[in-house]
Amino acid sequence: MKVSKNSAWDATRVVAYLDSTVVPARLAVAREEYPLLCSLWYRYNEEKGVIQCVSHASSYLVKVLKKSTKVAFEIAENTPPYCGVRGSGDVTLTRDGAEEVLSSLLQRYLDGSSSSLADWLLSRVDQEYVIEIAPAQISAWDYAKRMS
Repeated sequence: MKVSKNSAWDATRVVAYLDSTVVPARLAVAREEYPLLCSLWYRYNEEKGVIQCVSHASSYLVKVLKKSTKVAFEIAENTPPYCGVRGSGDVTLTRDGAEEVLSSLLQRYLDGSSSSLADWLLSRVDQEYVIEIAPAQISAWDYAKRMS
């Protein structure tokens, strides 16, 4: 992981934040006239060094990502003291591993898969894409000191 020299945290702290913070990732992708901004559940796959999300094959986001694989992202809480991670990278779309990634996201965000939303999402897992974001650069900011 290439962490910016101006980052408030080193790579170890960035990975710890990505692993422990359970908020949606904000993903921005270029399209014809204006950028598209989407919030998606994510997990960090340290083995691959990628941020992983899942989206349905028919989603507008997947259609845009098939044309434009350069993205920007932000993962940050909306409560003080403000801190987070942002960066840019390249996306790979794959159907491989969609069930495992989706199940992991359901565990992370819904504490498992015992809800009608989870059942619905799993019922169409064969139509899901894994969105893998390989960060080209990443940086963290942390306003805790200035807010204390």
